[in-house]
Amino acid sequence: MNLLNYKFFPMIKIEDHIIHQDENIKTAMTRLNRLAGRLTLFVINDENKLTGTLTDGDIRRGLIAGKTIEQKVKDFMYPHFRYIMENNIDVFKIKQYREQSLKLLPVINQEGNITKIIDLTHTRTCLPVDAVIMAGGRGERLRPLTDTLPKPLLKLGDKSILEHNLSLLSYYGIEDIYITVNYLAEKIRQAIGNDAGKGLRIKYIQENQP
Repeated sequence: MNLLNYKFFPMIKIEDHIIHQDENIKTAMTRLNRLAGRLTLFVINDENKLTGTLTDGDIRRGLIAGKTIEQKVKDFMYPHFRYIMENNIDVFKIKQYREQSLKLLPVINQEGNITKIIDLTHTRTCLPVDAVIMAGGRGERLRPLTDTLPKPLLKLGDKSILEHNLSLLSYYGIEDIYITVNYLAEKIRQAIGNDAGKGLRIKYIQENQP
């Protein structure tokens, strides 16, 4: 992977990929057509529990078998879906799913509800760890570049050093990130924010000394 070319990818909106098992296939086909390459719907029941997956391939096979587009999603869905548990992230299982060319992987809780969808085409894995980035130093050796800009915000290619670090952490599925700040801390906060829109949860730790 060329880190300079790596970028964040938008967080998957769960609601875009959810469909009720009692919807008809005509509705499902319309929904799939809007997904722009991520052609998988996750099927839920009245309790919002995941009961299956639905792809365009499932629909084709069902129609060939004599089913109609007026029938329900549950008549076409694949019930033996693959998933991982929210509190038991298995990185080896994720690696196996990637090798099987699985694109979207649901994360479910103990109640069977989807809490997150991992895009395996843009995420290497999903490590159940937090990360700390030390970004409070003055960058003395890079003066005068760091006289008005903290070292983590200096550009490397089209992004700052800090953004490259965040991109790499995101690539490995690390979402909870702590950034320690001191020198020109407010500039870092303003430039990075909490990155919720990129699927990251960033918190800042204010150091007393750089």
